[in-house]
Amino acid sequence: MTRTISRRTMVTTSGTTLVAAAPFLGRSAHAQEEDYEILTSVDGNWKPLRVINTDKMPWEATSLWFKKVLFLDNKTGSHFLLLYVPTGWEGGANHYHFWHEWAYILSGDLTNSDYASPDQKKGSLLQFREGYYLDRPPYSLHGAEPGRLPTQIGSTLIIMEEGPGSDSRTVVRNSPFFLEKSLDVDQWTTPRIVDTIRDMEWEDHATVEGLKIKPLTNDPGRGFRVTMKWLPRGWTSDRAPEFARAFYYGNSARQFCYILDGSMSLQAYASPDKKAEQVEVSKNFYVERGPKCVVGLPDGVVTETGCVWIETTYANGATVSDRPIEDPVFV
Repeated sequence: MTRTISRRTMVTTSGTTLVAAAPFLGRSAHAQEEDYEILTSVDGNWKPLRVINTDKMPWEATSLWFKKVLFLDNKTGSHFLLLYVPTGWEGGANHYHFWHEWAYILSGDLTNSDYASPDQKKGSLLQFREGYYLDRPPYSLHGAEPGRLPTQIGSTLIIMEEGPGSDSRTVVRNSPFFLEKSLDVDQWTTPRIVDTIRDMEWEDHATVEGLKIKPLTNDPGRGFRVTMKWLPRGWTSDRAPEFARAFYYGNSARQFCYILDGSMSLQAYASPDKKAEQVEVSKNFYVERGPKCVVGLPDGVVTETGCVWIETTYANGATVSDRPIEDPVFV
């Protein structure tokens, strides 16, 4: 198995040197020396499975929060982050993005207001908590108001932003960042927000014995799909051989998985006809499969403990598009 050293990853994923986590997060000052990323071995032009143990990855401090950059597309600015937002955070002024974003709250609370119009002064306030899922399209107004309910106990979340922060605009006129052209929008949009713990129950997958799912977004028109999945403890691959079978995406589809609870085993391949190694993932592991990355499930017991993860698949790299997700190629 080929493993990368965290120092290399710090430079290439974020372009800056990451600092050790703040003391309240309990991380060692030597965390940056730890080996937290795995790239499986491959042959020829085939691509590796990328796995990050985020608990070992050091935090980068910003003026607003702490972050861990798990994925960054240098061409589009699209990025997948693990964020810690401290207690007392109020959020930014009413603004919108030119790109789509989605997020899942892992713990704590995070307050945010949504607006129907730039002229609205008091937006609808929502206190995001563990299990909340957000699917926010471009031109969706959101932010915060000074003095309104701030974050009460801090929050940890995963968030995918499909463009650079510079492609955002505030609509608050007294903001130093306001531009008159920011109001030239034909249609303001609204997000989809789901409390996956309190408002959704697990349901049986239609064809995979033992697999439970919570479908969060399934939008073929945008080439974007998000599903929570749960395999029970002791689940074996012979219960659903087709589900366990290795496959890859041939062109541009990309898949991100974040382990929410439990653990499981994955089987990576060096090429379609050559198994590489078995990889163990557990809570707070990040798993990334790009084009020409061959992965399946191992023979026998796949999860001793049971495993819950959130799985996101894009048709076109790491942004929503106007084409469907390509069919997987099974090996």
